Amino acid sequence: MNSSTDKPTIRILHHMARSGGTIISRCLGSMKNITLLSEVSPVPYGCITAETIGTCAQFHPILQAYKWHSLFSVEEAELLTMQTSLDYATLIELVRRRCDERGETLLLRDWSHADFTSHPPFPAPTYDFSIVNALQEKFNIRHTASVRHPIDQWLSLRRLVVVHGNVSLEQFLHGYRRFAEKAVEIGFVRYEDLVISPETEIRKLCDRLDLNYDTDFQTEWVNYTRVTGDIKQSRADVEIKKLPRRDFEPELLEQFASNADYQRSLELLGFAHPEGIVHPTQQPLAGPNFLARESFGIQPSITMMDHPGR
Repeated sequence: MNSSTDKPTIRILHHMARSGGTIISRCLGSMKNITLLSEVSPVPYGCITAETIGTCAQFHPILQAYKWHSLFSVEEAELLTMQTSLDYATLIELVRRRCDERGETLLLRDWSHADFTSHPPFPAPTYDFSIVNALQEKFNIRHTASVRHPIDQWLSLRRLVVVHGNVSLEQFLHGYRRFAEKAVEIGFVRYEDLVISPETEIRKLCDRLDLNYDTDFQTEWVNYTRVTGDIKQSRADVEIKKLPRRDFEPELLEQFASNADYQRSLELLGFAHPEGIVHPTQQPLAGPNFLARESFGIQPSITMMDHPGR
């Protein structure tokens, strides 16, 4: 194994699904000389085969690097995506080298959902950072996390049809606690703090990830769209601001309060349990299909894509 001084550094931001990660990633990705790969993970990558690449394209780091950042030619991208035997660290190293040639810093937004609240067709949660395990032999890892209050995160997550019948409240809260334990180890910012003071919290993330802070993100983030996630469905798609809690049924508050994983998570992350009157929940939202090619906007054949631009 190489010594830590011989290995290049890779930067990773972890957060769970529906926790404000898309907005945070748009802020970081919009900064000068940062190349962001969004919601990449060796877990969904491991589900990609030559037959499924068309529908799993959004998870492939080479395809994101090609389509969004022009780091590879179409011929290179097609060759590399068809070689499904390549290990994940090798793919990331190829992207990192291209970034280095441009004088840019690679930032990986981890799809931590796959590790802590996964659902079919992906494997059961491991409650560990799979991307760190896959990369730490070849890279020095600088990573940190962002979190959101578990009630708000669940109210958003459960609206996705893909979650119905696949992730129960108890499963979510167990995964949330396990993620919170990891977040405490590596450092975290809270989404609730970020929407009140974006500059302060984004600067914290840059310091922890050793990224050059760029104050222009405050005006540029809204124009940055090279991310996965539900940009169009966001309640804060043009302004970073504190939003009211979604309505939910009164008995749900009791279910949270009686759950040991929830209580421990609040202690770990410094959140408080809310009190007060709540209202009936809204109808489920047909959220993005994590395996649908439409969510990434490309066709199964790479050669059919328009040439990407910066």
